[in-house]
Order: sequence, then structure tokens, then C-alpha cells
Amino acid sequence: MTILNLMGVSDDNRSVLAINARSIDKSAIIHKGNVSVFEHPFFKKFAVQTILLGGEKKSVPFQIARPSLIFNSICDPDTNANTLDHASQIVEEIGAPVINHPAYVKRTRRDAISRLLGDKEHIRVPKTVRIIPKKAAEIPKFAEQLGFSFPYILRPAGTHGGRGMLLLSDPSKLPELEQFAFDGREYYMTEFVDFRSPDGLYRKYRFFVIGGEAIPRHMIASESWKIHSASRESELYRSRDIMKEEKAFVDHPPQQSVSLCTTIYETLKLDFFGIDCSIDEEGNLLVFEINACMRYATPDPKTDPFYQTEKIEKALARLIEQKAGGMQKPR
Repeated sequence: MTILNLMGVSDDNRSVLAINARSIDKSAIIHKGNVSVFEHPFFKKFAVQTILLGGEKKSVPFQIARPSLIFNSICDPDTNANTLDHASQIVEEIGAPVINHPAYVKRTRRDAISRLLGDKEHIRVPKTVRIIPKKAAEIPKFAEQLGFSFPYILRPAGTHGGRGMLLLSDPSKLPELEQFAFDGREYYMTEFVDFRSPDGLYRKYRFFVIGGEAIPRHMIASESWKIHSASRESELYRSRDIMKEEKAFVDHPPQQSVSLCTTIYETLKLDFFGIDCSIDEEGNLLVFEINACMRYATPDPKTDPFYQTEKIEKALARLIEQKAGGMQKPR
């Protein structure tokens, strides 16, 4: 079995040289907008040929033997739209089975997810619109025109996690918009939905959906709505026994939530992706983010205390083998 792994240079034609241990021999070139599945030891058993698409000069045609499977690692439609288009052409020309068809990845923009899932029962996706403001003073004007009221969130397109995210809770926060660059780049405006639980805590749940199977990755709790993995080091975790709650979630996720993950899978048609969300007492989902770029494995066991990485990798390996062997599930 041979796998053709498609990666792409971002639309700005820039990559990052990461220097580790101050040694050029241990450096690595990071191409943003790609998911790094085949860098993990678990997948070294597969024969993988990787090609990098994009760059300033037009790519020359290339000849390649038909692989057993194409794995599209280009995952960010905001930063890598051009190479996703190129990858779509290659997928159609080769005609091999594919994991995460580039055309479906392009539909995972935050505003597109808001539209695609907006009418699904028991799934709430906050209203999200993509804008190109020329100056900070235009933000409240956009909000009024688009039907947003305080509070709402502004963030640069192509950012994930909490990077660059600003909650505008009331007019007094508008001067903080000056931290952003208004030079033609695009931003997402998103309504803020207060997802605080009855006990006063905020909880963020992550699922990975692999070939339709929903696998819980983690649950992180915080006293702040902006939740990071560093919350695990807080006094809250020691005083409220949050780890026990997370263990219960990864072992027995709400069946309603699992079924809703299947609904999302059937709608998006992606094979491998992550969902960040909040879950209410009935198991309904408040979706924060859905994309193929989410990290499932980390080098620090503190961020994966219940070894969900192993479950995710085994499920992905099964999907690779099924698709490469022509046993893919009907969609």
C-alpha cells in the first residue's frame, strides 16, 4: 500500500524555520495550514510519498504512479485556499480514494460552518460572518449592518485557539480594536454565546470524527470563557476534581452528542476532523470550531491523561486501510 500525502504552502508563500536546541541540524520547516499526521511514529509503518504544492512559481506538471490512497493534509481554507484548489485537481486527475477531499476542506471556513449547520436540530453554531474592515471604526458599523449586538468576538481569519481573539462585551471595549492590523486582511465576526455551566464553570469538549466514528479527545474546564490546556494546571482542577469528570466524558460521552457528531460528519463529508464544542445537560452541542487542523496528539502526557491519542490513531489507521483497500463506507 502506498499513500500520496498532499501538503501545501500557504497563500502568502511563506513557511517557518523552527530552530530546536539552537542547532540547525535539529531545525524543521513548518508549513502552516497542514495537519501533521505522518510525522507521528504510529504512522511510520505506512509507505508515504509527500509532495508540497504551491509557491511563488507555477508548479510544473508531474507524473506519479497511482497510489493506493491520497491523504490530503492541507487543512486550513483561510490560509491555504490556493493549494486546496490545486490539490482538488490532483485528486480528480489521479482518481484514487482520498481522505479529506480538498473540496470538502474548503467548506470548513468558520462562516461556512455557521451556514451549513445553522438549521440542524440540537446543534447551535454561533452566527459568523467574514469581513474586511479598513479601520477599527468600521467594526461597529459592520456589526450594526450584519445584525450583531454586544457581546461579539472578532478574530483574524486563519487563526485558531485563542490567538488574536477579542471579545467585545460592550462599547467600552472598542478601543482595544487598535491592536489589529487593518490592511486588507480578513476577519471573522462571531456572536458570543455564554456557555457557562450552572456551577459557574466553562467547559470545552473536543471530539475527533474519523470515518463517522466520534472519539472523545478531552474536556477542559475553566473559570474563564477563553479556555486553554493550561487550565489543567490551575487550582480549580485540584479543588473540584475536574479530572474525574473528564475521565467520565472520554469513557462515556453523551449518546446524544455522539449522534450529533455523526450528523455533522454526514453534512460535511470530511473523513477526519475535530469538533470543539460545549455540551448542555441534554447532550446538545454549541459548536465553537470544526476543522481538519486540530491537534489530536501532544508530546506532553498532561494534555492527554487518558491516552485518547492511541484510540484516535488506531481509528485513523483503520480508515486508511479501509479506504486504500476499497472498503470505504458509502457516503
